[in-house]
This record gives sequence, structure tokens and C-alpha cells, in this order.
Amino acid sequence: MDIIGKIITFVMSTFSNLVGSSSMIEDIKKGFKENFKKGS
Repeated sequence: MDIIGKIITFVMSTFSNLVGSSSMIEDIKKGFKENFKKGS
């Protein structure tokens, strides 16, 4: 689980650097949380 968290954090930081849009990152985070709730 810790490895998955690190991977997600790495992808998030890389993606935010490429896009440069914090609002889009927040939308992705919300999507992750919603999908995680549905999965569990």
C-alpha cells in the first residue's frame, strides 16, 4: 500500500509539473477518492 501511495504521489507531482494546473490535480484527487470509496 505504501508503494502504491508513493507511485501515485510521484505521478501526481510529475503530472502537475507537466500540466501546471492545480485545479486539474484537485479534480483528479477527487476522482481517486470517489473511486476508492466505490472500490471499498
